[in-house]
Amino acid sequence: MMTKSLLWALGFPALFTLIAAQRLTLPFNASVGQYNAPCLTSSQCDQQKGLYCVPATSIAPGNQPRCRCPTNGTLYDEVRNRCVGRIQENCVYYGNSSLCPMNAHCSHQDPRNPSLYFYESKCFCDPNFIPNERGTCTPAARFGEFCNHSDKRCDIASGLLCDPESKTCVCEFDTSQYYDKDQEKCLSFINQKCTTYFGCVENARCDGLAPARSRTFVSATNSRKPANSDTPTISVQQEPKPRKVSQDGRLIGTCKCEYGFSPANNGRCMAGYRYTCSAESPCNPFDSLDCYDGICNCLHPLHQFYDFNRKKCITNSGGKCSGKPAQECVDNADCINGLCTCKKGFRQTPHRKCLLDYLEKCDNNCNIYAGLVCKAGQCVCMDDSLVYNTKLSKCVSKVGQPCGKIGQAGEYGKEPYYVGCETPAVCKQEVVGDLSTSFCRV
Repeated sequence: MMTKSLLWALGFPALFTLIAAQRLTLPFNASVGQYNAPCLTSSQCDQQKGLYCVPATSIAPGNQPRCRCPTNGTLYDEVRNRCVGRIQENCVYYGNSSLCPMNAHCSHQDPRNPSLYFYESKCFCDPNFIPNERGTCTPAARFGEFCNHSDKRCDIASGLLCDPESKTCVCEFDTSQYYDKDQEKCLSFINQKCTTYFGCVENARCDGLAPARSRTFVSATNSRKPANSDTPTISVQQEPKPRKVSQDGRLIGTCKCEYGFSPANNGRCMAGYRYTCSAESPCNPFDSLDCYDGICNCLHPLHQFYDFNRKKCITNSGGKCSGKPAQECVDNADCINGLCTCKKGFRQTPHRKCLLDYLEKCDNNCNIYAGLVCKAGQCVCMDDSLVYNTKLSKCVSKVGQPCGKIGQAGEYGKEPYYVGCETPAVCKQEVVGDLSTSFCRV
C-alpha cells in the first residue's frame, strides 16, 4: 500500500484529496486490478501491464480513480493486453521490449519523413498501415485499391496517392515510378522525382531532398488505371493534365545512382566502369561495358577507351560499332557497315582518332600527326618549308631538315606536331651538343 507521501510524489494529489474527503471505499479483489478496474492506489493495478491508479481526469473520466494507462502518450492495446505508446508518441519500455500498438514499430526515424531523427524512439505504423485518431494503426488502401480521404486512405510511406478520378491508389509520380510488389512501395526511376531516401530503384538514392508545399498530380491519359507493377517502363507524357494534391511538408528529391553505378536506358542503375560485377550485378551495356574477371571494362578493350566526360566507352576509328545497344564512335566518325569510320574531310590518326585533313576549314582541330596546323581558317603544314605529300598524307621535310615530333616554343603542355620526310629520306635521331634532334637523312 502506497503511503501518503509516495502518492503525493507520484503526482496523485487529487486522488489523495478525494480519498481523504469522501473516504471512498472500493470492493477488494485479491487479484490485481485489470484495465478500467476501480482502485485506490496503483498497487491495486496490474503494473506489469503498465496500469496505474489514475484520478478522475480526461484520461479516466468518471467519479472515481481507475486502473488506466498513466499518460496521454499511452493507450491500452486490447490485443497486446497492456499499455503501449501511442502512434507518434514515445515508445513504452518493459524489460528489454519496446511496446507499440499492433501493426506498429518503435524507431528513431519516421518512415514517412526519414530526414527527421528523434532522440527518443517513437511508435510508427508499419508499411501499408496508417495512423488513426485513436493513436493506433489501421490498414491502408493498397496499390490499385479503392480509396478516399477518410477511412480508406492510401499509404504515403509507400509513395501512394488517391487518384481523384479513378478513386484508386496510384504511384504519386505516375510513369516516373512503378509499384514493386515485393517491397510494397512505389520506386522512382533514375533522374526522376522521389519522396524518401528509399523511394528509388535498386542501387540509387534520393538526392537533393527539399520541402515541397504542394505536388502536381500528372496523368498522361484521360482514362486512368494503375501502371504495370512489375514491368517498369518510362513513357513520354503527352499534354499532361495537372491536378493538385496537397503534400505539405513532404521532402522531394531526385533519384541518382550510387557511387560505382551508372544510369541505364531502362531507368535503372547498373555497375559502372572499373566497378565489381557478377551475374547478379551485371555491367551497364548502355555504357558499352562488360564483365571481365569480376570488373566492368569496355566491351571491346582493344578498340575502345572509357571517356570520363561522356561516362561511357567510345569506339576508336576502325573498331566495331554494331550490336544492341550500338557502340558510340569517337568524335567526327560514323558507324558505317559495322565499323567506326572518319567522316569526309577527316583522317584517322595513329591513335585512331579523327582529325581534320589537309586544306579543310578549321578552328583548331587539324591533324597534328600529319604536321598540320589551323592557319587563317584552313589546315596547312605547320611550316612554310614543309610540303604536303598526298601519298603519305602528311607534311614532309626535305633532306637535312628537322623531322619527327616537333614541339612549339612557349606552348608547354600542348600536343606536338609530327613531321615526316620526303622519299627516299628517313627521319634519324642525332645528338647535337646537349640536345637530341631528328633530321631527314638519305
